[in-house]
Amino acid sequence: MSLQRTLSQSSLESFTDSDDSYESACFFHSPLFTQKVQELILDISLHTEELVLEANKLIHRLSKTPEDEYRYDESKPGVKLHAILRELIDHAKSCGGTRGRRYAACAVVACSIDNKQDSTRTLQLLQELGQTWLSHFLFVFRVNASDSAQLDASLIHSGDSTPTLKHMHMPSNISQGHIDAEAFRSELLKRQGYRCPLSNQPDVSLPDMSNTDANHSVNLIGCHIFKRGVAAFKYEPKLPHEVAMYRSALCTFDILRHYADIPVETVEALGDFIDGPSNGIAMQYDAHYGFDTFLWSLQETEMVNTHKIIYHSGLGHGLPHRPEFVTFVDHSIDPTPPPAKRARTLGGAGNDAAVPPRGIDLPNPLFLRIHAAIAGILHASGAGKFLDELIVDSGHGESVGPVTCGDDMYTWVLKAGLAGAMRKLQVA
Repeated sequence: MSLQRTLSQSSLESFTDSDDSYESACFFHSPLFTQKVQELILDISLHTEELVLEANKLIHRLSKTPEDEYRYDESKPGVKLHAILRELIDHAKSCGGTRGRRYAACAVVACSIDNKQDSTRTLQLLQELGQTWLSHFLFVFRVNASDSAQLDASLIHSGDSTPTLKHMHMPSNISQGHIDAEAFRSELLKRQGYRCPLSNQPDVSLPDMSNTDANHSVNLIGCHIFKRGVAAFKYEPKLPHEVAMYRSALCTFDILRHYADIPVETVEALGDFIDGPSNGIAMQYDAHYGFDTFLWSLQETEMVNTHKIIYHSGLGHGLPHRPEFVTFVDHSIDPTPPPAKRARTLGGAGNDAAVPPRGIDLPNPLFLRIHAAIAGILHASGAGKFLDELIVDSGHGESVGPVTCGDDMYTWVLKAGLAGAMRKLQVA
């Protein structure tokens, strides 16, 4: 089946201007939209690059319209929605592989109504999709950079709200289990030999510290790669705003799960491993701040556990010597090979085999890929600058509270817009 024929049979054609579900960002998490996206994803007659080509045509069409710019203050430039859609597709493969790239392209193509790139409904859906990815993906990760958010044990899952992907299993290299902040930091320090892997600065707790190390010692901070605030939210069925927050978080999780091809099926499962050492790096404060605010990220290389450092900003990244690569090593295990042990077989014979020691998990490449993709999208699309200004203009600092969901962006936009209007009145 050709792509054009598939689009002409789109189930989205039945939408009318009175369809209330269309007005909410959760529309893109609705069964109707997700079904259409899944149909495109599973259609083996449609090649991924064919879908990407069609998506880019739609994105180009959006870029030619006034609706492409999203802003909260008429006196300030906004963010181009077509740039967000374009960069999400361009960074998808490095984050979620071919499946992630196909999902991003299909989400854009699913906005095509009546097979017309310039129809009012198509452009409206593209605009809404760009805003949803801005609010429920980029905004959520940017403003939840603080590690102050705490997971809530009362998290409840609604099976009907989150579609599941078949054939997805938790890989063995993902750590599970909750640990407190000090235990989290302690595990990271043991793994890293009580040194920052980027600057080699020792932590003040380094055993048998030399005088030279003592003069350069710092208090290393445990940094979560995948931010806790993204999976930390409270759900109370009796409180409408808590229900809305839960639905908003599910929308974020649905985008993330497909875009990053993340191997968990429910948002609750994120909390099972988010505090494990595979989701952390202990580093000095400035480097931590730069990583948290997406001023630098780590890109996989062909060398095992070695990553190239990508600098997204020339200022404030927190790595004064600008290292080019970082290699993660588990210092918690004895580097001396263990003695051989004889393995029993059914025939009574055995082979001498070295049993490798169990150490502390290294940073998980999946979490690093998610962080790197978001950093790249924020800077390449201009969304990072837009959100940085929104944080300031809405009266929020870097500490935005324990949890912020995608729907909160629109409240922030309203506050920032009102603040801008007040400034104009004062000047007048």
